[in-house]
Amino acid sequence: MVRICFLCLFLLSVYSCKQKTQIPSNLLDEDKMVEIITQIEITQAYFKIKSIAEDSLLFTNNYQEQIFDTIFSQYNISYDVFNSSLMHYSSEPKKMEEIYSKVLVSLSEQQASFQ
Repeated sequence: MVRICFLCLFLLSVYSCKQKTQIPSNLLDEDKMVEIITQIEITQAYFKIKSIAEDSLLFTNNYQEQIFDTIFSQYNISYDVFNSSLMHYSSEPKKMEEIYSKVLVSLSEQQASFQ
């Protein structure tokens, strides 16, 4: 979770200094970004836990990429669409902060439902 916060802060600081980017034609809306980022964060946490618990080749980068591709296909998007949307929102720090705040709420809600 700490790594996520540092990544978010890094992205915000890097892109806040840039000029406004052009809005991608296939920009994902904020709610969809929240859903996808939430799924990505859950998946990354799963990989981290499993890699500590098991010494397995199952959790190679190639396998992880396949899982992320599965997430993108569930939302009928490509990595490029997600990445261009992420870059756009990262150029607007307040928007990105709102998105990550919603991601944290979503993760907290999902965690509470398992307890």
